[in-house]
Amino acid sequence: MIWKWIVFVTVITLLMGSGHLYLYRKMVRNSGLSRGLQRASQIAILIILLGFPLSRWLNRNGIDTVVFTPLFLWIGLAFFLTLYFFAADVFLIFYRVTLYVRNRLRPSQMSKVQLDDPVRRQFIHRSLAAGGLFSSTSIHAFGYQEAFDPKIVKIEVPILNLPLEFERFRIAQITDLHVGPIIKRDFVEKVVDLVNETKPNMVALTGDFVDGSVTDLQHDVEPLGKIRCPEGIYFVTGNHEFYSDADPWCDHFSKMGFQVLRNEMRTLKRSEASLQIAGIEDWSSSDLGVGPDLNEALKERDPRYPTILLAHQPKGFEEASLLGVDLQISGHTHGGQIWPLPYVVPLFMPYVRGLHRLGSSHIYVSCGTGFWGPLMRLGAPSEITLLELRRGGG
Repeated sequence: MIWKWIVFVTVITLLMGSGHLYLYRKMVRNSGLSRGLQRASQIAILIILLGFPLSRWLNRNGIDTVVFTPLFLWIGLAFFLTLYFFAADVFLIFYRVTLYVRNRLRPSQMSKVQLDDPVRRQFIHRSLAAGGLFSSTSIHAFGYQEAFDPKIVKIEVPILNLPLEFERFRIAQITDLHVGPIIKRDFVEKVVDLVNETKPNMVALTGDFVDGSVTDLQHDVEPLGKIRCPEGIYFVTGNHEFYSDADPWCDHFSKMGFQVLRNEMRTLKRSEASLQIAGIEDWSSSDLGVGPDLNEALKERDPRYPTILLAHQPKGFEEASLLGVDLQISGHTHGGQIWPLPYVVPLFMPYVRGLHRLGSSHIYVSCGTGFWGPLMRLGAPSEITLLELRRGGG
């Protein structure tokens, strides 16, 4: 697992380094800022690039929030600044080509001045920098609000063989909460209050709940124990649980009263009818010799009654459908979290967000309740999902 973290951090640091050098050239050097400001910008970039690979150490030594809040605020802003300047470069290239062609066809002194005047170029660069800061800050402010303001998303799911006793059975899903350096107890309390307002029959916690150790975060996750539902809280691991030592967390959540499903199944009974709740380990656990085992989780499945599968990642749904799973509930993708990433995520995941159908089986992929990285969401708002089961196969 550690080598994956090293590769991940290396790739991210190289991308961030390239992006910050690009922004430095566009906002600092081309704008003609003073030597002192240029040197200060270089030092700031170095601190930012060192902060990310040191994140695991910072997280384990109690100084995470002070470091991560400004770091990830800036990373979100830098992301949109990079998009902004890239779009501006495309426009300027088009403008210069057009001006060059016009000058070749109809030479004029004005065209030569427009191409070569250094005062004009510096004015353009400074105007672009100011416009980029204003527009990116405005977008970031909106995205910040979206990230910290989870909404209830209500979805009806038709289940072909749903017993009458479980008609309108309500499942509240929380996923990708990412309690850690940024998301703390106050946000968790807000989420719990919203979940309790929906009055669910059961609650599904579909992974990536923590970024840190039990010792560091048990106070912050404590409000999850105040969730109220009559038929149980069910938890499955996500990849971030394995980054944070999954076994102690599973033990801790069990002590909080959660049903921790690690390639296991539980059965809910109403009169003579049943609803089967299965859960598998996250795919990232394969590196530790654990791994998801759908056959093991479903070995006691009764085909007369519907089966709900909790799986952090949406991949594997085709196999689940073939094995008779009626509904898979997943997260992991964050719905892309920040535009335009929703157009990139489908390259790696078969389902990104929302309700999908395969035969008589369905999968719901949540955009996630928390966030990871930049303190923002854009185009994929924070959600708490309320899934209501209905009889029928449509």
